[in-house]
Amino acid sequence: MFRFMVFITATALMTHMAYANKLDPKWAVSREQANSLGDAAKAGDEAALVQLQEMVKGGQAAALHNLGWLNQYGFADGAVDYDASCDYYAQASALGYPPSMHGYALCLYGQGRIAKEAGAEDWEDLEYKADLLMLDAAAAGWVRSALYVSEWLLNRFDFSVDHAVAASAAVENGLKSNPNETEKTSLTYIKAMAIIYGPKPRDFKASDAALHYADEKGHTAAIKAMPLLYSEWGKKIARQIYEWEPIPISAQDCYIKVKDPFVKLSQLEICNSAYTLTALGLAVLQSNVDYLHNHLTDLLKLSNDRLAIQSNKDLEWQIELLNEKKQDFLQAADIIDEKFMPLYRERVKLEE
Repeated sequence: MFRFMVFITATALMTHMAYANKLDPKWAVSREQANSLGDAAKAGDEAALVQLQEMVKGGQAAALHNLGWLNQYGFADGAVDYDASCDYYAQASALGYPPSMHGYALCLYGQGRIAKEAGAEDWEDLEYKADLLMLDAAAAGWVRSALYVSEWLLNRFDFSVDHAVAASAAVENGLKSNPNETEKTSLTYIKAMAIIYGPKPRDFKASDAALHYADEKGHTAAIKAMPLLYSEWGKKIARQIYEWEPIPISAQDCYIKVKDPFVKLSQLEICNSAYTLTALGLAVLQSNVDYLHNHLTDLLKLSNDRLAIQSNKDLEWQIELLNEKKQDFLQAADIIDEKFMPLYRERVKLEE
């Protein structure tokens, strides 16, 4: 089952390699020359095709790649030849050429599907090798690999948090590699989804910012993903509220201890620091709730999505619970400030 869909169709990425990605400068000259010859050969220039084949004899990766592309789309000999195409991509991929790493990875994915349908045992090995090639191509600056592999990893039937981590790394590489606006929008959306499905702790604000950016750029799935984000965010807030359940109970205990001369100052210092940190944590929690509540309210104005409505109901309950716990905490803080701290300061002075 698909977790999400990107803005463009990632499976239709095998087009002529004229993208302005940030590849290693060592490929610049040969790539420009080979692409020019590839375009001329596509248009029917036989001399360009011969020249490209001569470059291939010299082991030039960009020339190998272009011959792969010409064979894939039937521009070399007038007929599509996928086997020849994959062979050229494999040779150029072995030389570290990012566009061919992408092309050969797609060949491996295809071979893996065929092997799986035939009941062969090596289909998982083919997929795994394709994953690694895609990730390497993304790391080398090929944006289309970043898009393809990040979507593929997050939609795997055997999805795990490790897949989300790898997808996130691919996305970050893609965003650094001069994507066009459509690619950047898709990558930003996938970044948000990788955070939601990734390891804890999750940076929900970063995910929210990414979804809003994608939505503003016209990504149709971004706004639909917001309720999922807010639901997960709300669950985190609820867990934090319950984690502070014992705090109010311990305030009175601290006050009793500070009056006992046999209780060491080091034990009392724990009371002091615990309440200082909890006060800071409560402020952060309140900030998150207010931020999230405002966005959910805005979202409900735009959508009748059932998940959004349920998320809003859940959040309202969590806000009520937070306010209840907040009152408990404030009462405990009063005990610390008004009763515990004066006696604690006296103890500190006596032991200086």
